[in-house]
Amino acid sequence: MSFNVKKETENIINGIKLYFARPENMGHKAVLGISGGKDSTVTAMLLVAALGPDRVIGVRMPQGNQSDLSDARYICDYLKLEPWEINIDNICKEFYKAFSEKNDDRILTNAPSRIRTNILYSIAAVNNGRVIGTSNACENFVGYVTKGGDTVSDFNPLSHYLVSEIYKIGDYILEELWNDEDDFLSELIHKIPDDGMSGISDEAK
Repeated sequence: MSFNVKKETENIINGIKLYFARPENMGHKAVLGISGGKDSTVTAMLLVAALGPDRVIGVRMPQGNQSDLSDARYICDYLKLEPWEINIDNICKEFYKAFSEKNDDRILTNAPSRIRTNILYSIAAVNNGRVIGTSNACENFVGYVTKGGDTVSDFNPLSHYLVSEIYKIGDYILEELWNDEDDFLSELIHKIPDDGMSGISDEAK
């Protein structure tokens, strides 16, 4: 079955509107982590299309001096999101120190994702917000997620969509809905993904 990007994009945007129209969510803001990758970029674009930028908080959470931080800042500026930036480097170092004798990659590799989720929920708590997930169907299918980290959210618009479909959704919003020719944002929509933990791309794995 062919993928109808117009229909699917409209369905997602309407789904976001309906979610935030529920009595328990009415007037709340959407809070999501902005990594500079395609999933958070396209999710933020969908939220802005549905709610407007004044109801979307983009949270940048680098671990030290990350090379993609400038991409995350660009997205927040372009979409006019309410920006938060919290560097988790010191938090992670203290966490790693506590488990230094264990030296177990299962602990160390997944810690940043869980720390970031804690931060998102804390920001949501003080801003009348709902945490929005950004993981996609491909990651969920192969288990390429962190339990208690990026699997935790109040609502995830892209959870049932494949990576190839997310590219199309991002292109459709930029080119058709917004009639924009921003080449750099287009590059971010098609950016080769990585987990932000291992230092290598998903494709290289």
